Amino acid sequence: MIYIAYKDKWLSHKTSMGLTMVELLITVAIISILVAMASPEIQRLLPDYRLKSAAREIMSDLQLAKLSAIRRNEICVMTFDVANSSYKVFIDLNDNYHYDTGDTLVRELNLDQFINVDFDLTQGGGDGITFTPNNSGDPHIAFRPNGIPRSYNAGFSQGSVFLVNSNQKHYRVIVSLAGNIRIQVN
Repeated sequence: MIYIAYKDKWLSHKTSMGLTMVELLITVAIISILVAMASPEIQRLLPDYRLKSAAREIMSDLQLAKLSAIRRNEICVMTFDVANSSYKVFIDLNDNYHYDTGDTLVRELNLDQFINVDFDLTQGGGDGITFTPNNSGDPHIAFRPNGIPRSYNAGFSQGSVFLVNSNQKHYRVIVSLAGNIRIQVN
C-alpha cells in the first residue's frame, strides 16, 4: 500500500485499482439496454445485407466464368436451376451448354444460403432470369475464350439475373453484349 498525506492525515491507496460489483452491474445493464435498442434495426437491415451479398456473389461468379474461359481457352458456362434456386459454373467440353459427365465444375452455389433471397419471379419472363435457355430449357450464359458472352444458338448474348428479398428490395445483375458485368439496385 501507498500512504498519501492529505491535510495532516495519512490515507491509504491501493496500487491495483479494480471494478466494484456495483460498477460492473451498471456497465452490464447499460450494454444490455443498448443491445436491446439496436436489435430491431439489425433485424430489419439483415435481409438487405443478404440480398446485396447474393448479388455480389452472382456477379463474382459471372466474372469467374468469364476469366475461366479466358484462362483455359475453353467455353465456360453458367447455368441456372430456378426451381432449386441454384446455379453452376463449368467448363463445357462437349459444347452443349449443359453440365454433364466430362465437364469441369468450377463453382456451384445455392441461393438458400442467403436467407429470404430468391430469384425475382415477377421479372425475366417469370423465372427471374433473361438469359436464353439451353437445349434442356435452363437459362444460361456462356463466355468464349475471348471473354465475350454467347448463347446456345452461338450468337452474342446478354441478360440479367433479378433478385428479391423479404423486404421486397430488388437487385439486378447485368451482363452486357461486351461482357461487362454490373449490379443495379432496382
